[in-house]
Amino acid sequence: MDILLLNLVGDIPVVTKVWMGGVVAMSVLSSTTVIDPTKFIYNYDLVFKKGQFTRVLYSLFDYGEFNLMYFVQLFFLTQELASLEKLIPQRSQFLWMIFMMGALTIIFSKWIQPFEPLAGVLHKNLTYYKLRRDLRLPQGPQRPQRGLAITPLTARVCFDAMLMFERGHALRGVLLRYLAGHLYYFLEQVVSKVYNVDLCKPPNKWFAAHEQRHEEEAEQLQE
Repeated sequence: MDILLLNLVGDIPVVTKVWMGGVVAMSVLSSTTVIDPTKFIYNYDLVFKKGQFTRVLYSLFDYGEFNLMYFVQLFFLTQELASLEKLIPQRSQFLWMIFMMGALTIIFSKWIQPFEPLAGVLHKNLTYYKLRRDLRLPQGPQRPQRGLAITPLTARVCFDAMLMFERGHALRGVLLRYLAGHLYYFLEQVVSKVYNVDLCKPPNKWFAAHEQRHEEEAEQLQE
């Protein structure tokens, strides 16, 4: 059993592992009331008008108190984020993706108050991005299917629609689960390729091409 758990944890990429560790730590701190759970509630006005910036940090690691549903969510969250991190070739790119989607979500929250913690919203946007990427990946030969084909993305949209009607969430609150992921996907997969400019490259690559070009020019002058 110990070997199985060790292999399971060892197979999780670094960024996902750190994030999940933060999620568990925050749940422990809130369950033991070391940190007041009411401070986990994110609100744009409280953060940027009252200066309570710790609410952003707390909310980015908030998945609720320990219970059965918490561990079910944590399991699927870990699997989905680990799968996405393995899809991204470089760790800096994955971190920059999380930062951009998080920043976009916070910007949108000025007009759309999320009905769940920022961790849940950001997770849904990252999952949406992966589902969109998966639709573009080449598939092997498959048997022709009859009737309506239900893709994971379609199932996700249907689930959120049911959630909206069942729990009375506003449409714009549900859309917050898609906006940041869709905008990032559009910039990376559409705009960047149309104009041949990588709009989503991480900061450590911003000046890499310029420096490489400068070194090549210097070598040509020396020759």
